[in-house]
Amino acid sequence: MLLLCGCSESSEGPDGPDGRAATASSPPVIADPAAACQGGKPFSTGSAPYEGPGPHKALGFQLSDYDQEKYIAPDPPGLFPDAWAANVEGTREVFHPSPGPADYQQAQLAVCMSGPRVTEKRAGVCSYGDTFSLVGTNDIGMITARYEFKVFEARTGKLLKAFTMDGAHFCPKKINFKGGQLIAQGTDNIRLEDELRPLIEGAAPPAQ
Repeated sequence: MLLLCGCSESSEGPDGPDGRAATASSPPVIADPAAACQGGKPFSTGSAPYEGPGPHKALGFQLSDYDQEKYIAPDPPGLFPDAWAANVEGTREVFHPSPGPADYQQAQLAVCMSGPRVTEKRAGVCSYGDTFSLVGTNDIGMITARYEFKVFEARTGKLLKAFTMDGAHFCPKKINFKGGQLIAQGTDNIRLEDELRPLIEGAAPPAQ
């Protein structure tokens, strides 16, 4: 589930959803990330512009667009360099579950993760000791999966990059297992970091 937060005032920003420009007397507007991840809509009208040299701060959003009764999603991607994260109100994570107003203000990039897009092909098991003995198993099957990523300028919603990745064998640290579910492959964090590095650490292109 994605949580929405209010935000503090900003003296400038692009037009809000109602077509009026944000002013010093109107606080920046924070969009529903699920809607903003479709493209063409600011994640926050108060976000920092994507310009100049890197690193450019990023916020990540893991969308819950899968059948949660049949599949268990992986843990959010992690282990990115601290300098990449816009999160200033908690742990230094790009994919923070509940970013706050200051995080949106710092963010120059928004990374949207869709999936898992699962298949019926088995890819091993995840073992959880005696945790789920009451439901008859401790070894939960894993299936192959793919993930779609889109990277936007947070302030404008402009699409900067889109790519897909095959899953990798990473078992979630904690799961809510009800019986009968399968675990989707996780993300290859090393490859994901390589895909994001040019946008985050490189210089932003000149404004058109």
